[in-house]
Amino acid sequence: MPKPRDEAPLGALIPDVLRRLQEAHQPVQVLQEHWPRIVGRKLAGHSQPVSLRKGRLTVVVDHPGETFALNYQRVEILRRAQALTASPIEALVLRPGSLPKR
Repeated sequence: MPKPRDEAPLGALIPDVLRRLQEAHQPVQVLQEHWPRIVGRKLAGHSQPVSLRKGRLTVVVDHPGETFALNYQRVEILRRAQALTASPIEALVLRPGSLPKR
């Protein structure tokens, strides 16, 4: 007969899972908080960082003109974003769409 394994109850795992989720999303939250400082108030009103995965910062932009302006400032935006987070940011991906509610 197999020996029972020592297993933690499901409820004991939840704090660790929540901590890991918070750690994974913390760089994006920092960037969202400082976004007006990174891109300026006008561009921040039309764009928002939504994810950071594998070094790619994805930003939703609600107007084509602002997409052009963000693209023009790409190098500076990446430099400023990298200075605020310990996560490596190698690329800026601009996606058209509606801004998530803040």
